[in-house]
Amino acid sequence: MKKTLFLLLSLVLLWGCMDDPFENHSLQLEAEAGVTEAWLSLHVQGLKSDAVYTLQRDGATLFNSRLQTADTVIYDSLLSPAASYRYRFFATEQGETSPAAETVLTTMDTTSHDFDWQVYTFGGQNGSSVFYDVAIIDENNVWAVGEIYTEDTYTYDSLGNWIDPYNAAHWDGEKWTLTRIYYTDGSNKYWREIKSIFAFSKNDIFFGNFVHWDGKKYNSLELNISFPSKINKIWGTSSSDLYIVGNGGLMAHYDGTGWTKIETGTELDIQDIWGAYNNKSGDYEILAVASVPFKSYKIELFSIKDNKASNLQIGIGPSFLSSLWFAANGPYFLSGDGIYHKKSAVSGRKWQRYPNGKVTSYYTHEIDGTAYNNIFACGAYGEIVHFNGADWYNYLNEMISFGRYIALDTDERIVVIGGEGANSAGVLLLGTPRN
Repeated sequence: MKKTLFLLLSLVLLWGCMDDPFENHSLQLEAEAGVTEAWLSLHVQGLKSDAVYTLQRDGATLFNSRLQTADTVIYDSLLSPAASYRYRFFATEQGETSPAAETVLTTMDTTSHDFDWQVYTFGGQNGSSVFYDVAIIDENNVWAVGEIYTEDTYTYDSLGNWIDPYNAAHWDGEKWTLTRIYYTDGSNKYWREIKSIFAFSKNDIFFGNFVHWDGKKYNSLELNISFPSKINKIWGTSSSDLYIVGNGGLMAHYDGTGWTKIETGTELDIQDIWGAYNNKSGDYEILAVASVPFKSYKIELFSIKDNKASNLQIGIGPSFLSSLWFAANGPYFLSGDGIYHKKSAVSGRKWQRYPNGKVTSYYTHEIDGTAYNNIFACGAYGEIVHFNGADWYNYLNEMISFGRYIALDTDERIVVIGGEGANSAGVLLLGTPRN
């Protein structure tokens, strides 16, 4: 009896002394959804080189291998729109299975390619007219900026007064109204074409001639830095956290009271800047692209944080770029002599370019979206394309209007595209989804 008791006690002690293969080991699984695809971020704390890690979707194995790094991203495709999937991530070693990390993902639905388009033309007399940028506040409140020469502008009136061209147009839901927005310095006022605009609300709009609309009046912003370039693009999170970019590598930040110049180390023209909140880092991710289209094949991509610009390794061969857009946590898009896409802006994966003619055939000046399933791009020869999360659609065959489109903004209800059309006239297109 004593021998039996001693044997049982010895087995219990021996089992208790055996190492748990998954002690100090934990798994995390995060999923990001597209429409027909998903990105699964696998994170292992206490990575074990001898363990086999498995990722399953609804019981089917997607990945089953050893891991060399603690962080791995798995791409899952051929999913159905607006569908839910359960993912499970676990490890096995020495016949033991670790606790699993699980998550449920619901893919986005596709959006419609079916739009009704209205075309509006402006000016073209006494000078070439063009719209450079657009800001949608809502479907009944849209601003477009540029330089618009009509037959009664850029000339003297009957009293000998000089009549400036227009530099903005406003949509009220029924019609466009041309207007002039001046920068004032004391008793002097200055007309200048406006290349950029950014709106936070109907009473909080920044125009690219250093003018702010507060809902009651236009206020000229005091300059405490030298910014000799025109403002090519504006982006920000609020009227006290605003960025501007211009030619010759110029970039600056506005904190609501003054400007801080951001050194970029480039002489290229910074064409565009865009940001989105990254819920992984808990902060905004801000990127800017620099290029001199049709003059230099050199391109640069910058990440901006704490008023410092870091040059990212873009890894694209000789190219021209004019615009960028990305949603929170990606994917990322660049446009110019083609459209490039990538899941992560800073990962080692290369930017992928859609083959010429598959999405666009001509130069793409601007790209913008509201989410991964609603992205528009526009460019030369009247080309407009839309991505609904599953496929691209090209409106060129619908012959909406020929021209060069360089301005674009969209929300869930409308899309507004601007540029220059035939006979030197400025053109604005307003697209609304068909019911």
